[in-house]
This record gives sequence, structure tokens and C-alpha cells, in this order.
Amino acid sequence: MIKVKLFIIPALVLFSLALGAKEARACEPCTKDASMQFEETARNSDLIIIGQRDDFTPDELTHGVGGPEVIKLNVRRVLKGKESRAEITVKSWSGMCPYGIIINDNLPHIVFLKKSGDQYRAVDMCSVKDYLVKDNVVEFGSQKISLEDFELKLEKLGLQNGSGSGLFSNLYRIIVGGEKGVC
Repeated sequence: MIKVKLFIIPALVLFSLALGAKEARACEPCTKDASMQFEETARNSDLIIIGQRDDFTPDELTHGVGGPEVIKLNVRRVLKGKESRAEITVKSWSGMCPYGIIINDNLPHIVFLKKSGDQYRAVDMCSVKDYLVKDNVVEFGSQKISLEDFELKLEKLGLQNGSGSGLFSNLYRIIVGGEKGVC
């Protein structure tokens, strides 16, 4: 009888601990229902910029799981909101979880941000984070659209800074120089 009690008591303790423990995951995945689409992300953003890292190196990807806790983005252009700094700090990895803004190149991106103290973070864990921009073409999900068409999307949502996409982007191209524009 003593042997049975010695077995049953630890077994009951382990069983009760197992029942009380919630499912543990290293990182919570975004479900289709929890994912924020472009319009909702844009509306909930405090700041939408064309930003670019200049400090990314491929060896960031070889240091095990995860990446830098924060990244520095050069603000090339503000599409929504206000930011006077030329460089901002953005939360990136949370331990091994990619909940923030993950940019693994030195190319321009349209980035959706929420203010967090003197830094920025992703709008939501499951929101749109960024779109790559190459030669004034935005990789908008599975589509490729012009930067001007992207600005029109913001304008239709009532979110774009300035007086309209054409004038603002044309002035920027003149200032930055060349026909290729910002990106």
C-alpha cells in the first residue's frame, strides 16, 4: 500500500500541474482572425514613413534565433504623422519573437509605427509592419504598385500628410534629385 501511495501522490501532483499549465509557445503566431489588414494598420498608425536602415549586416541573421531588440531607421519621408528626427529607434525583436519591425536589408521600406515613449514599435503584433520600396515601386502584398498609387491609397483613407500625392512626391523628387525619386 505504501508503494502505491508513493506512486499516486507524485503522479497526482504532476497531473494537477499539467492541468493548471497553459499551452506554452515560444512565440504566439498571428491567426487569420487576429491579423490586421492594411487599412486598419494605416488608421491605427501614429507614424507612416519611408524609412531605411543603413546598419544591417548579414551576420545579424547568423547569431541564433532572434535579432536585435531595436533597429535604427533613417526617416527618408513622413507619409502620415509628424517626426522631426532624421533617425528613429524602432523596437524589433522581443527575445526570439518577431513581434516588432524586422527589416533585414538596407533598402527603403514603408513602415507603419506606433509611438512608444521616445521610440516606436509595430502597430500591433499582427499588423502590417512594412512594405519594401524599389525604384518608386511598393511591394504591396502580392502586388507591385507605384509609390504614387500607395500615396493615393493613404489619401483615400484620409491619412496622408501634405496637400496630395502628386505635388508632395514631385517636390521631394526635385529636392532629392533625379527621375527615380525617393526609392
